[in-house]
Amino acid sequence: MTTRPVAVVTGSRRGIGRSIAVTLAAEGYDVTVADIEIDENAQVTVGEIESAGGKALTVEANMGDSKAADRLIADTVKHFGRIDVLVNNAAFWHWEGFLDVPEDHYDSMMDVDLKGPFLASQHAARKMIEQGTGGSVVNISSTHRERVWPRDTVYGIAKAGIFRLTQSMAYELGEHGIRVNAIAPGYIDSRTPRPGAPPIGEPGYTDKVTSWIPMRRVGVPQDIANAVAFLVSDKASFITGQCLTVDGGFMIGGTP
Repeated sequence: MTTRPVAVVTGSRRGIGRSIAVTLAAEGYDVTVADIEIDENAQVTVGEIESAGGKALTVEANMGDSKAADRLIADTVKHFGRIDVLVNNAAFWHWEGFLDVPEDHYDSMMDVDLKGPFLASQHAARKMIEQGTGGSVVNISSTHRERVWPRDTVYGIAKAGIFRLTQSMAYELGEHGIRVNAIAPGYIDSRTPRPGAPPIGEPGYTDKVTSWIPMRRVGVPQDIANAVAFLVSDKASFITGQCLTVDGGFMIGGTP
């Protein structure tokens, strides 16, 4: 059992999820690292959580599996004794034209990107209500929820659905002191941990898209993690049902 608040972050063995998990640990949380596999990347995340002062639990969970969401929350509560924050970050995609999307690809993306967050949030909210101390859920949406790119139909549908899910959850769970918000990342180089740090591998698209972004840089995972930390904090205590776009101004800047 823990005396610290507890956060579950899906898709947290690397990239945006890792930055969220480590940032929450630095903010005083113990963290469940959940991903489709628990490999050496997940162990790096665990090490960084512990270095930030938190305790970590790893749970292998394919969020497209309806049983995984239940197991993830149950294992977290069994290990830590509670759950206070859920971050639905795990996502999966195929980039295919509308006419080329096979049904199984549609199903797999919707299962991971929309049904998984729906079910995980159900299980987490039930525990939060049982605890009687409120809580916070942050769903990772995308600028794809309202902006169209080629070959992103199913991903865009799922990310639009994430925001609608956020609104319904916020409306129904508010009376229990549970706040629910979403974040819509823009262009994020998941291989670069923080501004000014060297990229993990060469980001192949940054030169192309930087001119589209008013802040003239591509985002990094820490930008999203900072937004999550704000939304789950007391500083956002009267914010719920909202989608915070974190894109350096891309959505107001347009593309050539």
